[in-house]
Amino acid sequence: MAPTTTTNQEQHRINTSTAPSHSTTPDNMELGNSYCQEMDNDGNITLQHPEEDLEDFKKVFNNDIETKDEENQIWVQFHDIETKFICRGWNTYDIHGRWNITAKVLKKKGICMCNEQALLQFLLVDEEGSRIEAMSFGNQCTTLDKIIVEGNIYDFINVNFMSTDNTNLHNLWTIRSDFYVKISAYTKVRTTRKKINIPLCPRYFLEFENIILMRHHAFTDVIGMVVYVSKQKKGLNFRGRPSKYVAIMNMRGKFVILHIRDPQLTRHNTELKEASVQFHILAAAHIKVDWTRDVLSSTAHSNIIFNPKSTEATELQGLRNKLLPLRRQARRDARAYMA
Repeated sequence: MAPTTTTNQEQHRINTSTAPSHSTTPDNMELGNSYCQEMDNDGNITLQHPEEDLEDFKKVFNNDIETKDEENQIWVQFHDIETKFICRGWNTYDIHGRWNITAKVLKKKGICMCNEQALLQFLLVDEEGSRIEAMSFGNQCTTLDKIIVEGNIYDFINVNFMSTDNTNLHNLWTIRSDFYVKISAYTKVRTTRKKINIPLCPRYFLEFENIILMRHHAFTDVIGMVVYVSKQKKGLNFRGRPSKYVAIMNMRGKFVILHIRDPQLTRHNTELKEASVQFHILAAAHIKVDWTRDVLSSTAHSNIIFNPKSTEATELQGLRNKLLPLRRQARRDARAYMA
């Protein structure tokens, strides 16, 4: 009997029919060969998918949002971030969980080590005055540290939003927020082409009663009516920088003590003297919690705004008009609180 032979087409059909199947469920993210190209050391998955398999690719991730290129992805403001925006895994390449933001780099920390990998941390503020923290991990930290300049405005394309409930990072947060921005190796950073103005006054202010929940050296924003300004004091450190203590009061009669130091004191010294007499409204943005002195201390990145245009300031103006005849009693109460 003559030996049987198989053609190339028949052999291909045999190999295809006997090839092991791959699970493509989103739970374990074991993607089929047609979707997964490679996985790097950090666990980030680089995907490829032919156009004819695009609908199947969407079904794999169980999401009906259309895939878009970087220019057509969704641009979001920080106050619009919701829980459904959060990426489903720490290192998961989720094509539908990518977002674009435009923000000013308010502060950039140096590269440090966290959980045995490099960490670069930023504080961002958008065009509406909302703040959020951003983090980058791994090898791209060195490149980002050279590219991103503190004080400049950038477009961040292809970022993920993550929850701040991560227990490994809870000691790193400097502001209170439910989310943070993750800048990955897939993120593109460029100087923005948009003409935007970053407001000095933040979108929201922290209630005085919630300051006790802030950890030491965290940053926050407060607003109140100036009822007392101390005499100028010399610093105790070798620089001897002058400073003043300012007592501000909210609508419920609660006091908070601000420690105004240079360079803010030099810029606003005249306004502070007038504010102590006229009970002006003062907003302190990006001011640091100092539990060693039980005060909120200004830094080089803080902003002091007098009589800002906001809902809180309008309400405080009504209280100011009532207290002006009672300013002496208000000052005595403030001095007693500071004692």
